[in-house]
Amino acid sequence: MGVLSEYSDEGLLLAVALANAGSACRRGDVAQPGLPINGVVVRTEGAEELALAAAQVREILAAPTPGRAAELINRLLVAQQARPELAPDQDGRWRLHLHPRGASAAALDLVKAATGLAVLVDEGRWGTIRACGAERCDDLFLDQSRNLIRRYCSRVCANRVNAALHRRRAASEP
Repeated sequence: MGVLSEYSDEGLLLAVALANAGSACRRGDVAQPGLPINGVVVRTEGAEELALAAAQVREILAAPTPGRAAELINRLLVAQQARPELAPDQDGRWRLHLHPRGASAAALDLVKAATGLAVLVDEGRWGTIRACGAERCDDLFLDQSRNLIRRYCSRVCANRVNAALHRRRAASEP
């Protein structure tokens, strides 16, 4: 397990959750601070902070190239005063933190999300963040399928699309 695993693994899930907090199909539903979004709890303290964090992460994920994403990630890390620091946890173990001490919950979320996205760019996997293929959904997801062919953010969207296709086929049959 790498030193950055907490930031890369959890950070990627957090980045997608933050981005989806601002998705059109979700507005007014789950996009509230402290509630899980796709199973990830976003710790921002208020709706305004959540909306701002969602917009910042969504801008990064909309970047057309890994280079542009890297520029936006770097800008976000500087704005959040991210810097590596070793500090002991409650059990006395030394832990790597990339956020400043006393940072707000929103800053913690943004640094973790940005770091996860940075690792994705570093590993050459920028294209694995995808938009859902369902017509009425603009959620994003991390495609971790073996052949990188996943098309939908969830089974709900996949089932909705397949049911609509089935209804169309059934209606066109004599």
